[in-house]
Amino acid sequence: MTMDGILKRLADTERSILSVIGIILAVVLFLTVNLFSALVLGSQRTDLTESKLFTLSESTRSVVEALAEPVTVRLYQSRDLLEAAPQLKVYSERVNELLRTYSEMSNGMIRVEIVNALPFSSEEDRAIAFQLEGFQLSATGERGYFGLVATNSTDDVQVISFLTPDREQFLEYDLTRMVNNLANPRKPVVGVIDGLGVMGREEERIPPVALIRQMQQVFEVRSLVYDAEQIPPNADVLMVVHPAGLPEKTQYAIDQFVLAGGPVIFFTDPFAENS
Repeated sequence: MTMDGILKRLADTERSILSVIGIILAVVLFLTVNLFSALVLGSQRTDLTESKLFTLSESTRSVVEALAEPVTVRLYQSRDLLEAAPQLKVYSERVNELLRTYSEMSNGMIRVEIVNALPFSSEEDRAIAFQLEGFQLSATGERGYFGLVATNSTDDVQVISFLTPDREQFLEYDLTRMVNNLANPRKPVVGVIDGLGVMGREEERIPPVALIRQMQQVFEVRSLVYDAEQIPPNADVLMVVHPAGLPEKTQYAIDQFVLAGGPVIFFTDPFAENS
C-alpha cells in the first residue's frame, strides 16, 4: 500500500472515531440535561403544545397564588365511560394535567381528588346528590360520570355537571371561576344603570344579554332605576350602559359615587338603535 493510501485510511479511521465520540458525547449530554432537569427543576414542565394548553394566564395565577384557604376539587370520571368514549378519554388527560398544574401552583391549597364513581356505590350516590350529569352505559342501569365538584372549608359548592370537550377552550376560565367563587364566597355587587335594555325585562320574559348572564356567574348584578337619586353604598362597581338623556339628579348621584372612590364603567354608543 502506498503512502497516500495509508494516509487516506488513517484519515477515514480518524473521522469514524470522531463520529463515534460525537455520538457518545451527544448521548451523555442528553442524559445529563435530563438528570439535571429531574433533580433541579422537579415537577416544572415546559409547555411545547401549539395552543399552550398547560400555560395558565396571569389572571389565573393571581387567583390561585392568592388563595388563603384550601379548596378541594373532585374530578368524577368513570373509567368505563372514558373507555367507551375515546374523545372523552383524550379530553380527560387534558383536564387531569390542568388540575395538577393548578394544585402545584397553589402550593397545596388546591387539593385534587380523582373519583371513579362505580355503579351503585357511595361515590355514585354523591355524584347524583351533586346533580352531575350521568350517561347510561348498559341496559342494567349502570351510569358513567365526567364532572367536577369543588368545595371550600365552609362547605360552599361549585359544580360542573359535565365536562364537555366543546368547552375545551373555556376550561381554564371555568376552573378559575370555580376556585375564585369558593375563595371569595361574597360576590362583588355591580349596579347597572341600563339605557339599552341589556338587563332584559322580566315582566316580558326577556332575559338579560349574554354579557350580563356571564357576569351573573361571578358578580351580584343589580339593576338600578334610570333616574336614580342615589347609588347604593354597597355597590362595589357601577356600570352605566348608554346614558342618553340621563337625568341631572342621576348624573349628580354618579358624580358623588365617583368622588367617594367608587369605580364606574361607561358603555356608550353614538349610533345606538334603542336610544
